[in-house]
Amino acid sequence: MAGPRPEKGRVVEEVREHLASSSAAILTEYRGLKVGDLAPCAASCARAGADYKIFKNTLVRRATADTNQAALDAYLKGPTRDRLRP
Repeated sequence: MAGPRPEKGRVVEEVREHLASSSAAILTEYRGLKVGDLAPCAASCARAGADYKIFKNTLVRRATADTNQAALDAYLKGPTRDRLRP
């Protein structure tokens, strides 16, 4: 069986880098909201110097495996949106 696709590996590495260089991470569920409903929040994050990204929960779990950020895994249920502040 083939290993993970290279693009997934890049996302896992991106999440690791964001978490390693961030002072905080906020995970929010956005189920039922439209993209337009999230735009003001994304704009607020940008003004505060934070990234506003969507990552698959499984890829975040891979990124946090065997790290002190593994505690985030308990919150990775259903759709979430990650905001990472450098």
